[in-house]
Amino acid sequence: MHQHSGLAGDERGEAGPGPVGRQGWRTILAVLLIVVGCVLAPLAGVAVWARNQVTNTDRYVRTVAQLASDPAI
Repeated sequence: MHQHSGLAGDERGEAGPGPVGRQGWRTILAVLLIVVGCVLAPLAGVAVWARNQVTNTDRYVRTVAQLASDPAI
């Protein structure tokens, strides 16, 4: 039989109330931030590449010059 010592669940080394426990919200937050970072990293790369292509006039002209000289386009 388990004898009650008057300590709360966390003080006895047991999980706190609820299914998640005391540290569970940190784990959930960490996983969520990792997922958000993995989604945003490729988007940031594409955004930087697009910005460099569009805002650099000389680079943009070099990129589309071949298209402008093609009579089919």
